[in-house]
Amino acid sequence: FQNMTNDTLWNIWEMGIQNELITQLSFADELSIRQFQTMNEILLSDGEITAASLTPSRAGNIAGKLETNSFIIGSIKSSADVVRVNAWLYDTKSGEIHKAFQIDRNKEGDFFAVTDSLASLIRNYLEIKELKKDMDPDARSWTISTNSTEALKHFIQGWQSFTKTDYPAAVEHWTKAYSHDSSFYTPRAMLIYAYGNQGLTKEARQILFEIYPEIEKMPLLGQLWLKYTKSVYDKDPHTSIRSLEEVLDAEPYFRGATWQIGWEYSRIHQFEKAAEYFEKALEIGRPPNTVGAGERRFLARALDDLRPDHPVFRDRAASILDFGIQ
Repeated sequence: FQNMTNDTLWNIWEMGIQNELITQLSFADELSIRQFQTMNEILLSDGEITAASLTPSRAGNIAGKLETNSFIIGSIKSSADVVRVNAWLYDTKSGEIHKAFQIDRNKEGDFFAVTDSLASLIRNYLEIKELKKDMDPDARSWTISTNSTEALKHFIQGWQSFTKTDYPAAVEHWTKAYSHDSSFYTPRAMLIYAYGNQGLTKEARQILFEIYPEIEKMPLLGQLWLKYTKSVYDKDPHTSIRSLEEVLDAEPYFRGATWQIGWEYSRIHQFEKAAEYFEKALEIGRPPNTVGAGERRFLARALDDLRPDHPVFRDRAASILDFGIQ
């Protein structure tokens, strides 16, 4: 971190911020952080280096020696009574900036509060980035609009429970996700399905009509999906199909939406189109022979509940189901 304040009293924080960030980020189980002593040894071995001479390119070369995926450089600036700390998180291989962070504080305030706030922002960003890597493709299709690691963890756990048809556990995790971040609407919206799939229509409707007035605050994909959900409870399959087509326009590889549009076509007895979308869903994301049990049950339900006597629907959907079980 380069002191750009023209006040040498801030020089101590050039390495002070580095040390504090390393300490704070080391508490994150999902992250592997190079320690202060290791950093200094590499810096010394690279010749005479000052904060001013540590360009992004040079810092990237050092990060490469440390075998890290990312590195952070920053600056300390001041104006009047305000001190500003900027930090940039870089990708080591590409040299591109992942994320920029900025903290402003009064000069007379506790500067440790600055480093704590900065560490919290960086830690949350990096943990969320790591958590998203292992997310189910359908879950990742949602625009994940949270900066809370705990909220995202509970969202992922809720999704895993939902796909295993453990709907009470999904309700528990998604409720906790929303409690950690009340601006994170995705788990709140998913509660509609977790309740609905348990036959708890009253609870599902209540949540739907509680959050629908807040629809403009949601990311685009969340807005489109909520409009689809409302059309389902309005028992309007044609509007449901149009809403799902808008979802697929925004996110063409959203497997869940592809499943649902097949289901909606089934409801209006367009079985050829239904089978087409079921097949598309199985082609997205992974080979058909790795299709989950929940998806196989979905097809089985369609076969049993709708028109098992219809030759096109029965033969095409049954062949998909049989292939998925092998």
